[in-house]
Amino acid sequence: PNPTSGSLNIDTRGLEETGAFRCMIYDSKGALADELNLQSNTVNTLSGQNFMNGVYLVRIQNTNQSRNFTRI
Repeated sequence: PNPTSGSLNIDTRGLEETGAFRCMIYDSKGALADELNLQSNTVNTLSGQNFMNGVYLVRIQNTNQSRNFTRI
């Protein structure tokens, strides 16, 4: 939830896909709030300190597929 306790963990361990992942975070209006690269087979930690209170859509994609998650 946001306000966050400090961080958001995205765990890519155990996924069939390997290589680099792209993470895009959108606000409730659909504007891109942040974009970053994630590593496969690890826990990627993102700081939530710079985000305003609200609902965010987290989109994670690689060359083969993308997944969307909603976080409040």
